[in-house]
Parts: sequence; structure tokens; C-alpha cells
Amino acid sequence: MDPQPRDSEQAAAGLSVDVPVLRQRHAREGASAMEAKGLETLTLSPFEIHFSQTRIRSEFQDGRPLQLALDEIQVMPNGQGEDFLLVPPFPRIEVTRWRCKLRDSTGAAKLSEGGQELYSQEERWFSFDNRRLCCLQRAAAQHWPKKVCCEVVEIPQTLARTRELRKFDTRNTGLSVLVGRRDDPNPEKWCWRTEVGLPTESEQEIGACGSDRLFMIIYLLMRIAVVLWQKKHKMVPSPHSEQPT
Repeated sequence: MDPQPRDSEQAAAGLSVDVPVLRQRHAREGASAMEAKGLETLTLSPFEIHFSQTRIRSEFQDGRPLQLALDEIQVMPNGQGEDFLLVPPFPRIEVTRWRCKLRDSTGAAKLSEGGQELYSQEERWFSFDNRRLCCLQRAAAQHWPKKVCCEVVEIPQTLARTRELRKFDTRNTGLSVLVGRRDDPNPEKWCWRTEVGLPTESEQEIGACGSDRLFMIIYLLMRIAVVLWQKKHKMVPSPHSEQPT
């Protein structure tokens, strides 16, 4: 009996692919673990997600090249207007909201004038699964300017702190990633904005340390208190004010 064709083989042969079956298959992968941990599944554009590492290899841990996984990613209607959904041959990537540590070109942490480590001023989506994210961004770039999304698993910050953050070494807030082994003198630089012909975002960012942010919050609260106090006392006439004649 002939084996059943894989999804990619079905697509190449022009056969219909059962989208619900594909999504159910991916949902089963790790679904019980997600439920046990109370993790939530979101739908995001791959372009909203930043890389957490500076460099990735061009193959997965089992030796399969990234290009093979990229070729097997399906693009299906998402049922929401003109949006499309990426259905990859691997489990959903994990993401978290994070203010990443700013680093210079050597990888050293940037410091404030007071010697404190600087962090990005706003939180962004970052992924721990950088190779899979690279595949998803490449697939989405092939369909630009259509809006393409993918399903991801959100890791709460409390859990993320104890997991992969020790590997968080991006030097440009995850805007791009180098693809190649560490001993490769000419790694490929992947940036989705460059790929689709958009101007690249500035990789330089003015950072904020924890104490600076706290000082700003206190300062703003004090300003609000002063304004409220002034308004209150303007509404109450002074007993020494002159009476109208």
C-alpha cells in the first residue's frame, strides 16, 4: 500500500489540503503541556516579533536545513477578511513581551552615566525560537504586502525570567539576525524590512535604566499633584481677598 503523501507533496500535486486537520495536528503538539501551564495562544504577524539572539544556525538541531521547513510552510485564508495564516511543519513558536538589555557591537551591555545597565524604552514581542521565527518571517515576506499571521504561544514574563533569557544577546533589539555558524566569516544577515524593500529601522536606541524610569514616574506624579492643588485653591476664595464694591 502506498504511503499517504505529506502536506507539502499534496500541495505540489495540486491536491486540496485540509486546513482544519493541519491546525488540529499542530494544536495537538504540546497542547497538553500548554494547558497544564495555563499558556495562551495568540495570533501575531511574524514581523511584530523580534529575535532574541544575534546569530542562528542555518539548520535545526536534527540537521534539517531551515530552507526545508520554509518550503513546507502552508499559507491559508484566516477567515478574517484578507488575512492569511501560516501553517508551518513545526510547533508554534514561544514569545514574550520584554524590554531587552541594550548592547553594543561587541555584545557588552550599554551603561548609563551612572554605570547602570540600559534597557529598551518599550516592551516588544521577542521569541525564544529564533530559527523558526526566521522561517516564518521569510514565508510572510514572500507574500508581502498581504497581511500574514501565525499562531504563537505567549510565555508570561514571570516564567520567561527563569527560562531562556540567559541566551538573550541581541545587539539590535532583534531587528535582524545573522544566519550561519559562529566560525562562518560571512554569515547571511536576515532583516524582513530589507527583504520587502522597506527602509530599515534604526538599530540605535536611547535606553532607560530602572532608576531613571522610576524617577520619571515620581516626577510626573508630583507634577499632577501640584496641578490638582493649584486648581483646588483657585476655586476657594481667600478670606483676605478684597470684597467687591
